[in-house]
Amino acid sequence: MKSFFKIFGLIIGFNLLWSIVFFIFQPKSQMWVDMGILEIAFAYLLGALAGDAIYLIISLLLYLCLLFLKRLKKIQIDNIILFSLGYAIVVIIAIILQAWLQARLSVQFNLNVASITNLFYTPFIYCFISYNLLKPWILKKRR
Repeated sequence: MKSFFKIFGLIIGFNLLWSIVFFIFQPKSQMWVDMGILEIAFAYLLGALAGDAIYLIISLLLYLCLLFLKRLKKIQIDNIILFSLGYAIVVIIAIILQAWLQARLSVQFNLNVASITNLFYTPFIYCFISYNLLKPWILKKRR
């Protein structure tokens, strides 16, 4: 239970940090002019997390494979590098998925804070959850 609260606290802290970055760099259009940092943190960013749940499935499957390969000693890498590798692969999948969806919808690709949030923030949170959820079960010592 202690690790759950630690993970949850880190997610909330990262959410607040990203909302400050989002608030500073987002252009003040009609949609964003009335929103404050806490509204962005809990309304927009947590809504984006719920909307992109496919990344949770992708990251769970990816970390399941990576941690299982580490348990079988097929790959010999550190846990930090393993997390970074999984995150990089999920970000590459997210970029490909976003590019494909925008091509299907005939939308121009523009790089703004909202698109960066969808490409980097959401996969990071889901990778963090997946890694910390699967690591104790997959890498536990056998008797």
